[in-house]
Amino acid sequence: MKNLLFILGLFLAGTLGAQNSGVKGIVSDKGSGEALIASTVTVGENGTTTDFDGNYLINLAPGNYEIEFSYIGYESFIQSVTVNSGSYTELNVQLGFTTNLLETAVVTGSKYERPLSESPVSIAVLSSELISSQNAANVTAVIDKTPGLQMIDGQANIRGGSGFSYGAGSRVMLLVDDIPALQADAGRPNWGDIPVENISQIEIIKGASSVLYGSSALNGIINVRSGYATSEPQTTVALSHTIVGAPKDKEKMWWSQDYRDQWLDSIPSTHAPFKTTASIFHKRKIGKLDLVLHTLYDKEKSRFMSDLDSLHMDNQKLRLGMHTKYRITDKITVGLAGFITRNESESPFLWRNEQVGAYRHLSGAFTQGKNFRWYLDPSFTMFDNFGNKHKFVGRVFYIENDNSNNQSNSSINYYGEYQFLRNFENIGFSLTSGIAAQYAESDSPLFGGFLLESGNVGLYVQGEQRIGDRLILTGGGRLEQNYATNPPVSPFPGDTTVYDASSQSEAALIGRFGLNYEAAEYTFLRASIGQGYRYPSIAERFIITEFGGFNIFPNPDLTSEKGWSSEIGIKQGFQLGLFKGYADVAIFYSEYTNMMEWSFNETLGGIGLQSQNIGDIAIPGFEFNIVGQFNISKVPINVLAGYTYINPTYQNFEDIKGLPRFEWVYPEGSNVPQQISKDVQNVLKYRSKHNIKGDVEASYKNLKLGFTYAYVSHQENIDEILNNLGNIAQYRDLSDNDGWMTLDMRLSAEFDAFNEKKKSGVKVSLVIKNILNEEYSQRNGLLENPRNFGLRADITF
Repeated sequence: MKNLLFILGLFLAGTLGAQNSGVKGIVSDKGSGEALIASTVTVGENGTTTDFDGNYLINLAPGNYEIEFSYIGYESFIQSVTVNSGSYTELNVQLGFTTNLLETAVVTGSKYERPLSESPVSIAVLSSELISSQNAANVTAVIDKTPGLQMIDGQANIRGGSGFSYGAGSRVMLLVDDIPALQADAGRPNWGDIPVENISQIEIIKGASSVLYGSSALNGIINVRSGYATSEPQTTVALSHTIVGAPKDKEKMWWSQDYRDQWLDSIPSTHAPFKTTASIFHKRKIGKLDLVLHTLYDKEKSRFMSDLDSLHMDNQKLRLGMHTKYRITDKITVGLAGFITRNESESPFLWRNEQVGAYRHLSGAFTQGKNFRWYLDPSFTMFDNFGNKHKFVGRVFYIENDNSNNQSNSSINYYGEYQFLRNFENIGFSLTSGIAAQYAESDSPLFGGFLLESGNVGLYVQGEQRIGDRLILTGGGRLEQNYATNPPVSPFPGDTTVYDASSQSEAALIGRFGLNYEAAEYTFLRASIGQGYRYPSIAERFIITEFGGFNIFPNPDLTSEKGWSSEIGIKQGFQLGLFKGYADVAIFYSEYTNMMEWSFNETLGGIGLQSQNIGDIAIPGFEFNIVGQFNISKVPINVLAGYTYINPTYQNFEDIKGLPRFEWVYPEGSNVPQQISKDVQNVLKYRSKHNIKGDVEASYKNLKLGFTYAYVSHQENIDEILNNLGNIAQYRDLSDNDGWMTLDMRLSAEFDAFNEKKKSGVKVSLVIKNILNEEYSQRNGLLENPRNFGLRADITF
């Protein structure tokens, strides 16, 4: 009996000792000192995660252990530690960002963070450092640096999935902090609303993503993730001024006195085009509250002349924004974000001609307006006692546009989404599911003066199964119901058709599947196939307006489009001498059924644009990207480059009308062009087959020098009607038949911080865009900026 009691006592003592000893501490970011929430702490088979303040605690019996600390996007850290009886050893750890680019944390493809290398689809990541170095007041200037992506007249085109879209209808879903940010009635992004001054990174998915994000994610996703608060208050003031230089062809420089003497009755010359931007960004933590505030003012006298006063088209913008998050408990967080913006803008639709009128609009072919927009984003996140994550996000988005040409409109959009995420660690399975709903109403003369409504509800689920240590399988589906109301009568003038004013609805079921296999260390194979779906917006079906002799025609019979995209790829990490990074090769194929495209038409109502179902489309292609860093004499050099090839074709080419049938050439021995007939090629309109992008940046002490290169090949087909306007055909065939290329340069100097703890200091940047002063047109009938010079100062305290 005594022996039994003695053994029992030893057992109890050991148990009590284990319960009152172990390791505790805080895991934080090495650079900022911020707590790393939900970082993983493991000891053998035991483990835990840090709370909202970065705290962790593991109960351990006395002894010697090795503890591993890890967090997605950071370098793991292993530390030996001794645990004594009756006490907790305190071990605080700081983790630094990983230098392995394959471990960059991304969230868009799954709604939770995971390494870039484990994604079954192509994802491009633009860092905050690259974004801030571009001296951009609009995020499109940054996004357009992405290989395989091209911005055309404010619309994102990923791997040829989109062409020309006049302000309505997008196949690329824009997200701001994982919430859809397209204007609901037009299905278009308002890029100027995105706070460039507060971006942590931009994630771009190339390929159909409708399962998780619904209609408009048919061609891909651009997710802008905002910056976060820091424990040490930080304020940054940025000031920049950009001056546009003279065009290569001085005869196009309407702001010069020579031009005005010849073409504008000797009206006195004006200053060169310019843009001035000022922004303030402040972030801090106040107890359990995270607070981020930002504002921006932007004023531009553009390169285009307004016929109203023979001066520059004027654009002004004022934006105020905030992001807040409050931790109620370790498991419950609430947040509220929002912005208010006020814009005044003028923009041309088409040049007067390709020569002296290249920076002047065709008579009446311009818009002028004042815009007021705001949104509020409430959010709620909770982790329950079973390890489940529940998240609610919402958005109320109001838009009021006071535009010329009877194009004013107002709309309001309500969006709400509930997400449920669960990680079954014991079987290696992760579940993402939820329900999303949206309702919008729009009132505008553009839609015949009727109040129109639209909305959708979507149920989605996606699972991710790990098999062993190397294989990850992903699969999911979405059921979505869309509806829209009709106007009571036809929007066509003179058409007496009476519509059923009740809503019409349509349901779609789509799915996706993908896999990622780690074939060897730093070698990741992937394959994916996903369906996409897009329901026509209110504007595409019912818009009717006119300006400068051009019409925008409605199409009430427009039907939804569907499609699918697939790819196989390999992501290979490597180190060759001093160069380390990864190369990515992908072969992709996409098909679209009943694709919706804006097309120029000539009817009894005149010449104009109309959104039409143009038939079935196939887009095969391949893409090569390389991302990495190497050193030359202790000078680190970062590289981001890629090449994309596509072959976009009509599957019903024999039914396609309205493509250019003639071309301009210089006969041999003559400098006088003439027009000859040509064979029409089966190439989808407004697409470029070749796309090359590259960015290189070198750092030395407090200096950085970077170059950005872009080449986009000639668009082989556009609408024949547009081709015959404003001498566009002559310009395309004689001046732009090899495509266009640009080269930009940036140089910055960071001065010593006057408070190292708060990372205070001054950064001065010189940015020269279009160094070679190339004359080029991204959207036919509009020339881009000549060489321009920007000076920027960032003051942080």
